Amino acid sequence: MPKSAAVLGIPSVDIVDEWHQISLQNPRNTVFQSPHWVLSSTERETSSKKLLISLEQEKSLLGMAPFFIERRKDSLKHLRLSGGDYEDIAVKPGRELEGVQTLLCALREHRRHWDLANFKSLMPESVLMAPFINGDGSIDLAPERMESVLGGLKIFVEPHHRAAYIRLPETWKQYESVLGKKLSWQLGYEERRRHREFASVEINLASKSSLESELRSFYSMHSARRLAKGYQPHFDNPITCSEFLETSKSFLALNQLQLYTLVLDGIVAGAIYLLTDHNRIYFYGSGFKREFEKHGPIKALLMHAIKEGINKGFKEFDFLKGEGDYRDRWATDYRQLYRMYIANDSLKSNFVLGLKKRKSESLAQERSRELASLTMKG
Repeated sequence: MPKSAAVLGIPSVDIVDEWHQISLQNPRNTVFQSPHWVLSSTERETSSKKLLISLEQEKSLLGMAPFFIERRKDSLKHLRLSGGDYEDIAVKPGRELEGVQTLLCALREHRRHWDLANFKSLMPESVLMAPFINGDGSIDLAPERMESVLGGLKIFVEPHHRAAYIRLPETWKQYESVLGKKLSWQLGYEERRRHREFASVEINLASKSSLESELRSFYSMHSARRLAKGYQPHFDNPITCSEFLETSKSFLALNQLQLYTLVLDGIVAGAIYLLTDHNRIYFYGSGFKREFEKHGPIKALLMHAIKEGINKGFKEFDFLKGEGDYRDRWATDYRQLYRMYIANDSLKSNFVLGLKKRKSESLAQERSRELASLTMKG
């Protein structure tokens, strides 16, 4: 029988090392399941209670499930996955179903800590979605399939949002051929303008010696951009910046960080922060100085990063979450993501889960009617 052990607080160095190896070995996991990312306190509320569960079978570490408890207006204790844009648990490759079953045993065992699990942005190939994947790769969310997975606890899985990404071809020329005419023209025009108006145009990749100074530039430009849009900056205090620096150092040492800066006549005009794993590049964040906006700093850096990704054999360039429609202009594909709710079998959690299920079904019916109406008009 599967067994699990709850670890509250900071895990040992040995567990972190093994956790890291598991997240690297399983292609279903992303960089956001790495302990170097998950354990960074910049990724969750400091006031939230953390619940780190190690999944074990026969005294061997099977995987790690990092959670935090979030209280909301409904007075329920919401169980959330730590991580980032793509949530999941880290499990050894080939043992995903065992990992999910072991996790469910752990959740039943520790149900006093939580009321309603709310896991967002699950990739279709994620570990948590493994029980719902058919042999042909399709997703089966039939009620009887969900009930057979949990064996007691109530679960509801629904389509969440879509994530834009580029399916990288073998050459830049192949990718350029599918770009819109407007974006293709802008890339060429702005590149010519940069070289015409500046004596020196450089794109630099952060190294161990330059990382700290280039991150400071990134913090400043990223924060200014968010403030201009009316959002709270992510990097608005020294503690957050220091913690993110340590996380970045870890990923740089693992060759999983690409921090590019565009330097025009010695002045940093823009920066993009990318993370990598397996065969995928993630566009985490960017920033630029307003006075250089007409020179297209972010487009220049994206073009350079995509070219480098193609040359290095990466298969996808993922835009993650973000504001604006720029992702649609660059993307070639969209990935359907999923949200999973699990109730701890209390009356209130079951009631709230039922409300969410009915709301989702009502929205799905409304979309079907709209689609049917458009089809008839067409």
